[in-house]
Amino acid sequence: MSSALSVKAPRLFRSEDMELLQLVISHDVAHDTVDALGHLGVLQFKDLNPDVNALQRNFVAEVKRLDDMERKLAFLEQQCNDQEIEFEVPHMSPTDDCEVETQFQAPNSLAALAALEQELIDLERDAMQMNVSHERLERSIHETIERIHVLGHNQEFFEREVGMDMYSPLLQDSDSSALGMITGVIEQGEKMDRFQHLLWQVSHGNVFFRYAEIPERVVDPLTGVLQHKNTFTIFVQGGELHQRIRKLCQSYAANVYDVPEENNERLALLNHLREQLQQEELILEKNTQQRDALLRDIATSLVAWRVRITKEKSIYHTMNLFIYEPGQKVLIADGWCPRDRVEEVHETVSRVARHTGAGVPVMCNPVAHTETPPTHFLTNKFTFAFHHIVEAYGVARYKEVNPSVFTLITFPFLFGVMFGDIGHGTIMLIFSSFLIYKEKEFLQMRLNEMVDTCFQGRYLIFLMSLYSIYCGFLYNECFSFPLGLFGPSGWLPPPPENDPTICPPIDGNQAYTTQDLTHVYPFGVDPAWKGVSNEILFYNSLKMKMSIILGVTQMTLGIILSCYNHVYFHKRAQGSTRAHIYAIFFEFIPQLIILLGIFGYMSFLIVYKWTVNWHEMQCQCIPTPEFDGMDCSDTKNTNKFFAPRLLNTMIDMFLSPGKVSSTDTVFWNPTQHLVQVVMLLLVVAAIPVMLLVKPLLLRHDHKKKETMYQVVADEVGEEEEFDFGELMVHQFIHTIEFVLGTVSNTASYLRLWALSLAHSELSTVFSELVLLFCLKRWSVAGPFIGFAVWAALTFAVLMIMESLSAFLHALRLHWVEFQNKFYYGDGYKFLPFNYERLLNDDED
Repeated sequence: MSSALSVKAPRLFRSEDMELLQLVISHDVAHDTVDALGHLGVLQFKDLNPDVNALQRNFVAEVKRLDDMERKLAFLEQQCNDQEIEFEVPHMSPTDDCEVETQFQAPNSLAALAALEQELIDLERDAMQMNVSHERLERSIHETIERIHVLGHNQEFFEREVGMDMYSPLLQDSDSSALGMITGVIEQGEKMDRFQHLLWQVSHGNVFFRYAEIPERVVDPLTGVLQHKNTFTIFVQGGELHQRIRKLCQSYAANVYDVPEENNERLALLNHLREQLQQEELILEKNTQQRDALLRDIATSLVAWRVRITKEKSIYHTMNLFIYEPGQKVLIADGWCPRDRVEEVHETVSRVARHTGAGVPVMCNPVAHTETPPTHFLTNKFTFAFHHIVEAYGVARYKEVNPSVFTLITFPFLFGVMFGDIGHGTIMLIFSSFLIYKEKEFLQMRLNEMVDTCFQGRYLIFLMSLYSIYCGFLYNECFSFPLGLFGPSGWLPPPPENDPTICPPIDGNQAYTTQDLTHVYPFGVDPAWKGVSNEILFYNSLKMKMSIILGVTQMTLGIILSCYNHVYFHKRAQGSTRAHIYAIFFEFIPQLIILLGIFGYMSFLIVYKWTVNWHEMQCQCIPTPEFDGMDCSDTKNTNKFFAPRLLNTMIDMFLSPGKVSSTDTVFWNPTQHLVQVVMLLLVVAAIPVMLLVKPLLLRHDHKKKETMYQVVADEVGEEEEFDFGELMVHQFIHTIEFVLGTVSNTASYLRLWALSLAHSELSTVFSELVLLFCLKRWSVAGPFIGFAVWAALTFAVLMIMESLSAFLHALRLHWVEFQNKFYYGDGYKFLPFNYERLLNDDED
C-alpha cells in the first residue's frame, strides 16, 4: 500500500476539500478499527471530551500500563547503547512514498500485548541483576588491585627501612601496644599535598608518614574514575589520634585498608589477593559475555517492540478522544477526512467488521457542521521545502490561496537576484546536484541536523543555484570577473581628444563612447562597465531600479491574489454575506490604485527612461513634438534633454502636483502633468474609500436584516453578533497599515540592490586584493597561496554567510512584503492519525 497522503496528484492552488465524519463503533471492535484507521492514515479525530481531565478519561489505565512498558523498553535500549550494541532504527522520510513494512503492523491480540509486558518485566529484572553483579565484581576487582599495591609497597618499605620487625626502630623505649598503623590509597596531586599538610597539623608532627606512587592509573572503587594515586603508610601512637587520622582520610576520599602486622601474614595475604584477582577477572569476563549475549538477543527485537508499544499507546490515546457510552457499549468519534478519501474510510471500517465478525457494523456518516476544517496540502519531495517555508509563517486558512505555488519561482529568483554570480551559483549547483544524485542513499541514513536541513531543501537549493547562475549572466559576473560570452562590447575605446563628432562627456565620467546604436551587447550587462570610473554609479542605478520593479510586481501579484480569495469565499458563502464583495470593490481596487498610482507609476517611469537615449538627445538636440523649432544652440534648451532624476520627479509629484519642471520631464510635459495629477487624486481618494465604505455598507446590511435576524434568533436561541465599533477599529488599522506599508514594503525591496551590490563588491575585493595581488607579487608560491586564501574566503564568507543572508532576506520579503497582502495564515494543519507520521516523530 502506498503512502496514505500521496496517492494522487496534489492540488496546489487551494487546500483539499475536507469532510467531517462521525463513527459509531462497538466497544468490542474499537481497538481493531482504530488500528486499521491508523494504517490508512487519513482521519484526524476531534477531541470530544475537552472538559475531561487527562487522568479521568476512559482508557487512562491502558495508557499508564503502556507508559510503564515504554519505560522498561527505554531502559533496555539504554543498556544496549551503553554497551555499544547496535540495533537498527527504521527511518521514513515524510517526503517520499514509502511502503508500510510488515514489521510496523500493530498487534490485533491483547494477549500478545500482555505476553510482551511480562517479557519486558523479566528482561528488565535480568538486566538489572546482571548490572548489579557486574558493578559488584568491578568494585571488588578495583579494591583488590589497590590492596595489592598497598601490601606491595608496605612490604618494600618494611624490608628496606625496618627489616622484618616493623616496630623495632620506631618504638625504641616506647610501648609497642600503643602504636598503630594506617595504610591506604589517595589521589595524587593537590589533594595529596593538602592531606599531608593537614595531617601534620592534626598530629602536631607526632606521626611517621611514608608514601609511594602507583606506576599506572587505577580505577577508584567508589567513583569508578581512572586516577593517578599514591599508597601511604602512617604510624601513629595513641587511640584518639588514630581515630582522628582515620576521619581525616575519610574526608579526603582516601581508601583505607588493614594490613597484617606479621610479615608472613602479609606475604600470604598478598598471594591470596593475586589469586582472588585472577578469579574475579575470569568471573567478570563470563558475566560480561552473558550480559552482552542477553542484550544482543534483546536488540534484535527492540525495533518491533518499540513500534508495537508506540502503536498501542497511540490507539488508546485516540480512543480517549471519543465519547464512550457504557450502557450501549459504543464509542462515538468525529474526525476530519479529505473528501476524496471518504470511500476508503468506509471500506476500511467495513473490512474490520467482517474480519472480527462483529454483530454490529461500524457506522460512518458525514456530519453537517459550521466549523472551519483543517488545512491539508498534498506535497511531494520537490514542493515539500517550499511549502515548509510558507507554513513556517503560518498555516493557511482553509481554502485560502496557497503561496507555495508562487514561492516555487519567486523565492529562488529573489535569492538569485541577491546572490547573482555564475561561479558561486555553479558551486551551489554542484552541491545540490550531489544531494539529488545521492537521494536514495541519504534517505536510508540518519543525517545530522545541518546536513538533513540541506537535504530536505535540495530542490530549493537546486533552483536557487540556477537563478543565481541566470542572474550572474545578467550581471556578467563570474567570481567578479566580466565575461564576453555574447560577443564584443557595444562600447568603443575613447576617441581622440577634441573630436568634434563625439558628444562631450556627462559629469566627466565618460570612459567609452559609441557613435550609434547599431551594436548593443545582446544579453546582460556590457562587460565594458566593469572597472570604469563610474562602475558603482551604473550598477547602483541599475540594481536599485530593478529592485523597485520586482518589488512592485510581486506586491501587485499579492493584491491580485487577495481578490481571488474574496471571489472564492464569496461563492462559498452562497450569498449569506456581502463582505467579500465589498472587500473586492472597496479594498482590493483602492489598494491596487494606491500601489500602482505611486510605485507602479514610478516603475513605468523607470522603464520609459531606460528606453530613451538621453545622452544622444542632449548631444544632438533631437526635436520632438514638444520641442519642435527649438534653438539647440541655446544651453538652456539643451539642458532639457539631460536624463531626469526620478526621485525628484516623484517628490515634486506630491509637493508640487500642478507643476512639472523641465529637469523632471520624462515624457511629453502636458501628458506627464495630467497623468501625475490624475494619479495623485486617485490615490488620495482611495484612502477614505478603503477606510469607510466597507464598514458602513456592512452596518447598513446589518440594520436592514436586523428584524429577520431577531426572528431567527428567537427560533434558534442565539443572535448574530455585530460590533460596528470593533469593525471600524479593525478597518482603520488595516488601512493605515496598508498605506504606510506600501511605502515601507517598497523600500524593503531595496535589500535586493544592497545585498547584490555587497555580494559583488566582496567578490571583487577577494579576487583583486587576494588572488590577483598574490599572482602579481610572487611568481612561484603566489598562485598557490593566493588561490588557497581566495578559495577559503569565498567559501566561508560568500558561499556560507552571504548565501544564508540572501536566504533570510528572501524569506522576509515573502513573509512580510508578499504574503501580508493576501495570506491570513491563521488556519490549523491537518494532522491525521497516521502510524507512519507517529513513528517518525517518535524517532525524532
